[in-house]
Amino acid sequence: MAVKKIHILGICGTFMGGLALLARELGFEVSGCDENVYPPMSDLLKEQNIKVIKGYNKKDLPEADLYLIGNVISRGNESIEHILDSKLPHTQVQHGYLKIYLRIEELSLCLELMVRHLPQRC
Repeated sequence: MAVKKIHILGICGTFMGGLALLARELGFEVSGCDENVYPPMSDLLKEQNIKVIKGYNKKDLPEADLYLIGNVISRGNESIEHILDSKLPHTQVQHGYLKIYLRIEELSLCLELMVRHLPQRC
């Protein structure tokens, strides 16, 4: 399955927000959620039409091809538990390596997340 829609949990941090902006620039549909939504990151995300949801309520999780979980979230969080229980495609960025490939021949962009063995808890 090709990843087109990415939802980032913890999107307003410097790293995750920067990742969201980069993914958006590369053509991905990006959304995210965070408990602490404030400028300047919230303004940058809004300027790029990246929807940011305040809080981590599972009822607010949009459909996505991939959920990126920032290190600000831990087990017990209802969104995390829903993602895990539902076996939704996800990765924990702090446990993975992010590689972005630009395949010029095909004029396509591909975001690939290579994840090490995930620990029992975030």
